[in-house]
Amino acid sequence: MPFIRYQAPGKTKIAQTPYFSTNTECPFLPAMTHEQAPIFLIPGILGHSSEQALLAQALQQQCKSNRPIFIYHDNRFLSSNRLHHSLQDQAKAIAADIQAIFPHDKVPHLIVGYSYGCALTALIAQYLSLPANSSRLPAQLYLIDGPSPETSRAYFQNPDRLEFVTADLIAIFNTVATCAGIDGIDYENGETAILNEQPISKRIESIMKDILEVNSDIPPSAEKSFQLFSSIVIQNLNQLIHYDPTLNPPQKHLANRFTVLMTEKTALKYSTRTGGWEKYTQNLSLVSDPYLAIQHHLDLLQAQSAKVLARSITDSLVTPAVKLAITDAASRCFLHNLEGVVDYSNPKNEREKFKLELYLLLIKSTTWPTGPLFSDSEDSSSIETFTSSEESSPGDLSPSSSPGDTSPLSGNKLPHHPPSNTPGADQHSSLFTLFGNSPSSHPKQPPKNASFSLT
Repeated sequence: MPFIRYQAPGKTKIAQTPYFSTNTECPFLPAMTHEQAPIFLIPGILGHSSEQALLAQALQQQCKSNRPIFIYHDNRFLSSNRLHHSLQDQAKAIAADIQAIFPHDKVPHLIVGYSYGCALTALIAQYLSLPANSSRLPAQLYLIDGPSPETSRAYFQNPDRLEFVTADLIAIFNTVATCAGIDGIDYENGETAILNEQPISKRIESIMKDILEVNSDIPPSAEKSFQLFSSIVIQNLNQLIHYDPTLNPPQKHLANRFTVLMTEKTALKYSTRTGGWEKYTQNLSLVSDPYLAIQHHLDLLQAQSAKVLARSITDSLVTPAVKLAITDAASRCFLHNLEGVVDYSNPKNEREKFKLELYLLLIKSTTWPTGPLFSDSEDSSSIETFTSSEESSPGDLSPSSSPGDTSPLSGNKLPHHPPSNTPGADQHSSLFTLFGNSPSSHPKQPPKNASFSLT
């Protein structure tokens, strides 16, 4: 299975999936809390799990290592014969793996996508919401600096974006080189101008050739790794460049909740603050964290930024509604595991009294959320919530405009009115850019002694 579960240094060996009980009548362990709800991470265009190791570590630290963190690890690293014919095929396969790990229909899936992984995450959530799983609550998505597949396709095909695309390709394959243990390459301005004149496929070929030339003394194993990683990236790039939304389309599930973080550079590059995600949901929130907004795309997953991101992700995904759903499922499971039925109004014996006391203790252990979506907390000002539709405008930015001059997304900003029987929704969100903005920035290695296990 192409998901691994992050294992912090010094922890015991990871259990195999499914991690939770598969009893459909009793889907959760009685002692489960919202801090044990798993989060699924979908990495960038390389699809390598090590890319999100620091983020996984920070997410676990947010809940004292109780939360299972599953990271997608592209199965093409295990076999070069495993190909995806389209972005939809890849998303559908990943959705099936998530369903196998977490087959429960009482609590929504919590999924985080980074860069290229944002497009996958949005499609994954739609496949998880197909009629066969219609009883599931809407997915909670956190998209890190990556646009919709339609926005990406338009970007690659835009002749006015040649310099941006070339810089992205250089950054991508420098990242590939770093992962393969070899050096990247820096180009002079005149050299990039020559690349700009070439078709994308030829540009990629030239960049790969130049990287191998500056690493002429590397061992065959390193070159083999570079070629393997590059082949995966090229396939994923082609899936974006030639994305066809009519090919094996998932059913749109507009109730899925999207929290989007776009850095200033990424918003300017794609000329949109929303990344095009307003067409995918009726529940879109934008993160305007001043620290995260100015970070470089690749730096978002480094140690310091990962800590800030982890807090935002946790607050955004584990909403009061999610906590309530988990508590309700856990309490039902608890009662299911106790023999007999308790008449809460009139317990007939000491056993029933004991069962009732335990049940009430379980319920009281959860703080029931109240109030509107945005409280007076210090973080509430960093979230913007929008209503969106198929016809809504994406909030364009002019390529020449200053990031500080950007205007709010056109559309109505609506106050939150939670249903009378449902606690207020969550308070945070985030998203990341599709590709890096600088060829000189490379991802660092995972934390020392951190390990992963295939599930």
